[in-house]
Amino acid sequence: MATTDTKVNTVIVTDEYKELRLDKALQRMFPTANYTLVSKLCRKGQIRLDGKRVKGNERLEEGQELRLPPMMFNLPENDDEILEKKIKPLTAKEKSWLKEHILYQDDFMIILNKPAGMPVQAGSGHSRSIDRMMVAYSPEQKPKLVHRLDKATTGVLVFALDSRTAANLAKQFADRDTEKSYWAVVSGIPLDSEGVIDFALKKSAIGKMGREQMHASEDGDSRKAATAYTRLKRKGKAQLVEARPLTGRTHQIRAHFSTMGAPLVGDIKYGGQSYSYQNKEVMLLHARSLKFTHPFTEESITITAPLPDYFTDYMKNMGWG
Repeated sequence: MATTDTKVNTVIVTDEYKELRLDKALQRMFPTANYTLVSKLCRKGQIRLDGKRVKGNERLEEGQELRLPPMMFNLPENDDEILEKKIKPLTAKEKSWLKEHILYQDDFMIILNKPAGMPVQAGSGHSRSIDRMMVAYSPEQKPKLVHRLDKATTGVLVFALDSRTAANLAKQFADRDTEKSYWAVVSGIPLDSEGVIDFALKKSAIGKMGREQMHASEDGDSRKAATAYTRLKRKGKAQLVEARPLTGRTHQIRAHFSTMGAPLVGDIKYGGQSYSYQNKEVMLLHARSLKFTHPFTEESITITAPLPDYFTDYMKNMGWG
């Protein structure tokens, strides 16, 4: 362990943390200090190494002095304690809303048909999120999010009801042992009837607000990404596609089709045309189905999520049935 002096908020680096990246070392010292918090404190100059500002990627040496803000020493001891402070009880309307969106439930997991517009995890500007609502829905089990969907994306979303199930399912996702199918409407350059998009992707900050966005890149910082697809319908520039991600990169489907010159309808961030339904901006991307192995019965399970109303309405207007 590092030696600490909380009166002056210092940590002296011991052999245990030698050669570790600063951000990784701090997350090990303070288990509930997530990467976002550590990065923010580094960026604001509230963390210093031997008196100097840091970026977080510095390699530590034994005997160095870390100066930390007092809040680092007052963080909750575990994730459950964090949740208890943030979770608000569900209203009767919210509880009913959640029940309506459950596709599958047993003693090990709950699978939802995620609606558009609700963030999966709480972030800046969001006081309500599906992960927190699920904990309030089942406070004894504290459902654990296994994977993520973008705020505007709808469809299959999995929560585990115990740590063992969460670990099993997370490993299936990480090892690509699941089969995910998305339906999307893209508009632009006509695609082949089927194919694989395999542009490597890199994250970058763009725009006035510095929003993060993925783009195709072949430099050393980019990560391999592949999306298989089949074109199901076409009318003019609009095309209904089934996309099957073969890797799991951020915004992969959105970035890949945008790079092909056929961005998703409603995906303004990646160059798509805006699409409004009942005075709300929506994006036509739906996590249609998920196939995985049940962690305990070892049976193969396929969950299919019905399309949202605005998606079926668009298809009807296009004559796609």
